[in-house]
Amino acid sequence: MATCDVADLEPETSDFIGRAAGDRSVWHGLRSMTTSRRLDDWDNLSDRVPQHYLVGDVDLVAVRIDDEPTVLYGRCLHRGALMGDATIVGDDIVCGVHGWDYRVATGVSAYDDTQRLQKFAAWVEDGGLFVDADEIADYSRQHPHHTRRTPPRWCRRTHRRIDRSAGGERPRPGWPPWPGFRAGTTFSL
Repeated sequence: MATCDVADLEPETSDFIGRAAGDRSVWHGLRSMTTSRRLDDWDNLSDRVPQHYLVGDVDLVAVRIDDEPTVLYGRCLHRGALMGDATIVGDDIVCGVHGWDYRVATGVSAYDDTQRLQKFAAWVEDGGLFVDADEIADYSRQHPHHTRRTPPRWCRRTHRRIDRSAGGERPRPGWPPWPGFRAGTTFSL
């Protein structure tokens, strides 16, 4: 049987081999042809603690289960909450807002098989956690995101940063009542 070196394959051929076989391990054997993206140092991920990452415009959640990495789409399908705020309960990742749960290994909901978080290829190499950036870019094109990521704005009155992406509120007109005012301060007349 003839052997084939990865360097001898053309990108179309390697793409076809991995997807036609339906075995992602074949595709991952050809990592030298993919565009990898380092998310973090592997040692920075605590065991069974979800961690949020952003690649392009796609939110991701990475979970370390023993020595196996899992990277899933990072927003809950129920209301779009960040899964980086979730918790791991048994084999499930449970959304921290409304309690929807998905299997960590597959991303499939424990209650409804039609609800599924996309699972992305992830591997540990040279002490880092890597994902396939091309796969994430393809997902982004196929699933446009409705999450608005606007740059932070500044309040003209208080000259403070308003970060709406983190749940910040629009400042109320006339607030604070005078410069230097601190809420909760007591005054005597």
